[in-house]
Amino acid sequence: MRVEEALGRVLDGLGEPIDGGAAVARLPDAPLAGFLRRSVGVADRFETGVAGLDALAPIGRGARVAVIGEAGSGKTYLLRQLRERMSEDVVVIGLVGERAREASALVAEVFGGPLSARTTVVVASSEAAASERVAAAELAAELADGWRGRGRSCLLLLDSLTRYARALREVAQVRGEPMSASGFPVTMGSSMARLLEKAGAGLEGSVTGIYSVLSSSEAEQGVVAEEVRSLVDVQLVLRRRLADRGQFPAVDWVASMSRLSDDLLTPEELEVARVCRGGLGLLEQHRDAIDLGYYRPGSRPALDAAIAEEEAVRRALMGGSGASSWSELRAIASRLRR
Repeated sequence: MRVEEALGRVLDGLGEPIDGGAAVARLPDAPLAGFLRRSVGVADRFETGVAGLDALAPIGRGARVAVIGEAGSGKTYLLRQLRERMSEDVVVIGLVGERAREASALVAEVFGGPLSARTTVVVASSEAAASERVAAAELAAELADGWRGRGRSCLLLLDSLTRYARALREVAQVRGEPMSASGFPVTMGSSMARLLEKAGAGLEGSVTGIYSVLSSSEAEQGVVAEEVRSLVDVQLVLRRRLADRGQFPAVDWVASMSRLSDDLLTPEELEVARVCRGGLGLLEQHRDAIDLGYYRPGSRPALDAAIAEEEAVRRALMGGSGASSWSELRAIASRLRR
């Protein structure tokens, strides 16, 4: 597909326009023989607008990012925030298995805003055949990869990998393919890896992939989440209990992490992030004892410091990006180290 002709358009999973516009040329682009990856450097760091993300789970251009959370934990809110903050050349949005009403609302939001001229949306809603839902995710990834092949930076938003995995299972069941003990086809891992491998930083262009994953106590969703964790660079874990308390985005700062921290943060920033995460982790470890009144202040100085700084560190992490937020986090880290 000619990626230029797909800009400003809404396509179904098979690449056919569903926005009432003219057909998009079906002539294939020249196949790319893979791409040479380059290292992600500090110059490629995104500022997300949330200090906690930039400090504890930094995102770089060409990263693969999983937004993992329960229903109602604010995944859509965070995806919107990242979409608006990341000023890439092109945006490709894949909506896989989304309800038609929600898909229509997102399309209206995107094409009513400043991103419309440089965005392609691929939609295969929940009533679409499983094969079309699979094709929609793969088409979105191929369009993004096509832009990287032209030396452009592309933001790929795919919602969601859980529904993509379910569609893979439906297709496999029809074909009579063998299933693993988890209830998913044995080929799910390789299919997921091929899809996510489309993201990355080439020598010139890049694809930054952000993928939502529905996670809960249900076994099938846990399987998908664990498979995705092994394939991404950054995992942002959202909790509904935090959203219920009014924290947006409802990011669990202790569970979220970035494998790119060493590349994207300076040594001083790494130390500040380590100390702040350690303080929050200590609080989580002793949360029940603190809440039930079993902990006796003075018995653990490090925990006493974490308790005293909890509100300050959470407020700083929810602040905006920039030098002032880092200055505040440095001050908090200094007090936690005493």
